[in-house]
Amino acid sequence: MSEPTPSFVPAVQRVSVDAISELRDRVLRGGQVQGEFAYPDDPATTHLAVFDGGTVVSCATTFPEAFEGEAQAWRVRGMATAPEYRGRGCGRALVDAAVERASAASIPLLWCNVRTSALGFYEECGFEIVGPEFITDTGIPHRVALYRLSE
Repeated sequence: MSEPTPSFVPAVQRVSVDAISELRDRVLRGGQVQGEFAYPDDPATTHLAVFDGGTVVSCATTFPEAFEGEAQAWRVRGMATAPEYRGRGCGRALVDAAVERASAASIPLLWCNVRTSALGFYEECGFEIVGPEFITDTGIPHRVALYRLSE
């Protein structure tokens, strides 16, 4: 992947899972196709992406999934940003778009499993890190992060 264009400003678009699967595979699974990126096939599942020109450089998916008894919740999964685009506002733009969509749908909670190496980013975006560290099927340590839209 090439360096960001000089005029790059992250803007989020809704896309198909096909548009983001290559980036997810490369960034989250090291190029080993896992076939896990479609997530629930539900009309409420939303795939979001940031493009630079015609190339997806950052992505995330949201869908309804309860969290510890809170039925009105959306899960954020598969958030990935190409390394050369990190620190340029892509991830924050995706979080802001997910929060905006959840707010418009009166969803009070977003949640996700977060790599421990990315905890600082999620905290800066307003997420609360909860629970103990755990290891996923990737072998990578994670924690749970919650974003409460209302109390």
